[in-house]
Amino acid sequence: MKRVFILVTILILAVSVAACGGETTTTTSADDGSADNATTEPAADDSGGDGDGWVEVMSMNGSTSKRSPSFTLEGGEQKLEYTMEGETMPVMAVYVEKADWDLEKEGGFPAAWPDKAGSDSSMLDKDAGEYIVQVESANCDWTVTILEKR
Repeated sequence: MKRVFILVTILILAVSVAACGGETTTTTSADDGSADNATTEPAADDSGGDGDGWVEVMSMNGSTSKRSPSFTLEGGEQKLEYTMEGETMPVMAVYVEKADWDLEKEGGFPAAWPDKAGSDSSMLDKDAGEYIVQVESANCDWTVTILEKR
């Protein structure tokens, strides 16, 4: 079942890329496939809010598929915020999983799977522990942020 899910995910990404015709996009990433634009240091929420206790736990951005460094969740209320920009069939899947998780071996369901450009958020329900974010994307620039109420 997990292999079927992975194959379907790969097929959807392949169809999205093939549908773009002659467009060519060049992207770069770290040699190990990890996110080279990720931060995992907790920072106070600087959104100008009313001090509601949300702390940025991890944030990263890119234009290709990436995996974040591991980060710690303390078990509080959590939120995934994301932005996806792209004009021709942008697609991305955002996974938030335990640090030792492997998409190819274990499969999984994305915490978010937007199919059009824009920004949105989704509440998470993760136990305290070490986690990673893995983004699988095509035809888009994206930003992903994990916040936790502390």
